[in-house]
Amino acid sequence: MLRQTSLPSSHCPLCLNGRCDVQGGLPPGIGGPRDERQRALADADALLNRVAAGGGSWDAVRPPLADLYRAAGLLDLAGFVAG
Repeated sequence: MLRQTSLPSSHCPLCLNGRCDVQGGLPPGIGGPRDERQRALADADALLNRVAAGGGSWDAVRPPLADLYRAAGLLDLAGFVAG
């Protein structure tokens, strides 16, 4: 799961305002069932979007991003992100 390093523990790791009820990168009721790989990729996308929007630093998201890519089976990408 995501490890937060730069945001308070009450802040949602996948959104900028901390007030969403996100499951697997999507609000409940949106989209069909997702497998673990799809959820991991959606969470990775959300993390990258948050950083791009100024809601965190690259250094802070590298470990959880690498974990998400590893969970999605993208081992080479996880290794690249982890450094």
